[in-house]
Amino acid sequence: MLTVYGPFDERGPIFGGRLFIHTSANPYSLVTPVTRIIREMSVDQPVERAATLEDVRAEVLTPERLNSLVFGVFAAVALAIAVVGVAGCWHFL
Repeated sequence: MLTVYGPFDERGPIFGGRLFIHTSANPYSLVTPVTRIIREMSVDQPVERAATLEDVRAEVLTPERLNSLVFGVFAAVALAIAVVGVAGCWHFL
């Protein structure tokens, strides 16, 4: 078993207080044993929101995807206005 020690200074933990475990088994089946081990090490340590890396990725990327969608819609509207404007100019020539 690999153990990594890293002192925390006043800035807080490096990973935002998250523990990542690589497994080939169902990750949610490890929640109870890992929580038990953490409680044995430190009773006061909070354990919240067990999630897979895909869940965390989706949570982090959702705002950027929404922004991309909104900017894409505005770009499409601007392109449509430009096309209509150029087509209108050709009509008068």
